[in-house]
Amino acid sequence: TLWQKYEAKKTIRADIRKKAGLWMFFDNKSKRGNSKLEAVSMLQQKYRGMEIRFISTDGGVIKGMPADKIRFDHGALKARSLGIQITPAIVLVAPPEKMGIIAHGAMSLSDLEEKIVTASIDMKIADPKLAQTAKMNERGMINRSDWEAAGITGNESTEELADKIYKILGNKMGE
Repeated sequence: TLWQKYEAKKTIRADIRKKAGLWMFFDNKSKRGNSKLEAVSMLQQKYRGMEIRFISTDGGVIKGMPADKIRFDHGALKARSLGIQITPAIVLVAPPEKMGIIAHGAMSLSDLEEKIVTASIDMKIADPKLAQTAKMNERGMINRSDWEAAGITGNESTEELADKIYKILGNKMGE
């Protein structure tokens, strides 16, 4: 199960780079901007082709940002319109109109990757079957109706009970 979830999330991240990009809002005064830049840069190297824009809310820049990817949000009007109150902040953007704030402050690459997957699923831009697999632990446990539908009586042998439980799990996982 863990391997299936891992593979589904990996595929979602690889697929998202074709459908969405990231906006990193920052201000030159924030010390956390450099660590966020590092995580975003590593993400960009790992998922080549993902569009990333660096958006300065105070007109400053952070050393190491590619000049052609920097935009300026004078007065932080766009940031405020999105509900951003703290920088640095990362927004997942799926044109033409889907946007979601996925991170504020410093964050590791693995945490950022996890947030991208969650946002992709919530924004309904991830493949639904992959989303179902990636979030299989959120689909609930075996409940009484599953138990009854499988015809479990309590009189089964260990092997029969195991077979019925595997069948219930297979149904829950869409297999």
